[in-house]
Amino acid sequence: MESIYGIVILYNPDIAQVIENINRYLPHIGRLMIWANSPVGDSDVLLGQLSDAGKVDFVQSEENSGIPKPLNEAVRRAREGGFDFLLTMDQDSTWQNLPVYLEKARELRSKDSSVMITGPSIVESGDGKLPDDFNAPSGVRYDSYIITSGALYDMKLFDEAGTFPEIYFIDAVDEEICLRAASRGYKYALISDGIMLHNFGKRSEHKLLGKTVVTHDYSEVRYYYTVRNHMWLIRCRRVPFGHKMKLLKLHVITSFARIILFEDNKKTKFSFAFRGLREGLSNKYRTEWEKC
Repeated sequence: MESIYGIVILYNPDIAQVIENINRYLPHIGRLMIWANSPVGDSDVLLGQLSDAGKVDFVQSEENSGIPKPLNEAVRRAREGGFDFLLTMDQDSTWQNLPVYLEKARELRSKDSSVMITGPSIVESGDGKLPDDFNAPSGVRYDSYIITSGALYDMKLFDEAGTFPEIYFIDAVDEEICLRAASRGYKYALISDGIMLHNFGKRSEHKLLGKTVVTHDYSEVRYYYTVRNHMWLIRCRRVPFGHKMKLLKLHVITSFARIILFEDNKKTKFSFAFRGLREGLSNKYRTEWEKC
């Protein structure tokens, strides 16, 4: 447990919920960095309600630094501290059985040293509770990627494949590093026995041709980064063709379809998504996104 360095990134958080979430995993890691991308009031009040504030570093960013920059600062601090693993968390993620997840993740790594990233089973929850009909899965799955929240990274990965792409700012950061790891022969796996609740946004369900379509009412800025960053991944030469087509469908075509069919503020969101498409097709930042 002492070999894990953790980071949680805050942005306009529900402080009470953040404190509860952090206290679920703080006893199981060696050190934690809290990076605030927005003001959180008196940080001493927040730290004073944590179970072990003595092993917490608090960073108040002067601006919204996005996701990759604080993650890379965590990588730097973890290296300096001699930690073996990095645990990355979102503010609205709630662990149900972190010790089980950590034990299973280590068992898997002991059997296969090429596994560099693991993640838990993610259960979408807006109220922080498991659904009544939830059935706990088991086993290991090798998914398309591991989301940032709940991901456990071997520090060796960052020495071999590099750190998080700061040019992405938000969205697809987790997919990019998984694909970059895979292109270098490493694996990423989902530990089904580990259960974590996560809120992806304002969830709503819609009926279309007899099927249920889920949307999360993302902001226009989020749509911009979603489309732009996934276009960069699609253009990356190391990404397999079949996966490129999957990214195009799930994150580009679907984004435009959701805006047109289900979202409010359609004109603004479509404009931002189109801007993301245009910039994703340009070569302005090619030397950066080609590192994937």
